[in-house]
Amino acid sequence: MSKQIKPETTAERDELIAILRASTVSAIESIIKMAHATKRLTEMGVDVTDLGLGISGGRRDALINIANKNLSPKVYQSLGHRPQLLRLVCTLPEQEQNQWADGISVKVYLSHTEDDYILAKPDQLNQKQIRQVFAQSGGLRTRAGQLEWLAANTDRAVVKPIEVPEVRIGKGFVQFTGPTTQTLADLLELVKRLTEKRA
Repeated sequence: MSKQIKPETTAERDELIAILRASTVSAIESIIKMAHATKRLTEMGVDVTDLGLGISGGRRDALINIANKNLSPKVYQSLGHRPQLLRLVCTLPEQEQNQWADGISVKVYLSHTEDDYILAKPDQLNQKQIRQVFAQSGGLRTRAGQLEWLAANTDRAVVKPIEVPEVRIGKGFVQFTGPTTQTLADLLELVKRLTEKRA
């Protein structure tokens, strides 16, 4: 819900909104120029990651994808700090890319129940959630695909049955056929049996 603005500040508000809109358009235009410069420099054999401009390998690849019209500059503007995510969003159709750029929440399923999911903002997805939401071959996983991924990647503790060791007592020896860790009661029982054997 937006706050009520006093009439005398309406002009200032409108001016600031106009500045924001112009800056957004200007930022998108700058990203497109960066993309084309990055692509051309790369074709010329220049490694733009060495120019000291903060362009990592992931960002370089994203800019080249923008130049090749495979990635929306809006996505770079909103998710440029997540290069791995940019690489995956690049595999989505333009309309879905724009939804990711606009920060529309993504369903991340937690179990097989239809309504057992969370809504996560694209820039807040952790590494595991990213692997769950995106298919290896690119694109988003369906609900069934996410559940299949969950089933294959959820740790399950293997419960082993408790082994009860057998004790074989012979003349001058005691043989355990299992773990030798015993409770006090087990040891007392062993001493009793050894004592009876000697008597």
